[in-house]
Amino acid sequence: MGLIDTLRKAEEQGKEAARKTLERARSGMEDTERRLRRKMRVLPTAKNHASQEKLDPQTHRVPEPVPPMTSEVPEIPKNEPREVRKKTA
Repeated sequence: MGLIDTLRKAEEQGKEAARKTLERARSGMEDTERRLRRKMRVLPTAKNHASQEKLDPQTHRVPEPVPPMTSEVPEIPKNEPREVRKKTA
């Protein structure tokens, strides 16, 4: 039974080493993720807060300002033919 016991002991040692390595990798990944999140964090300021409210929810961009509509009719020069003036009016 000496050989079988030695194999079982080696198997247990291998399992324990794998568990320790996995736990060490998991904790290292959590630390890395925490540091990355801290670097990427955007702290609220008055400027950021105001611009966040105006973002377009689909594109996540601030929409460009739309010029106000005017009710002015464009002037047609009098030297153009009458047919052109009727078509544009």
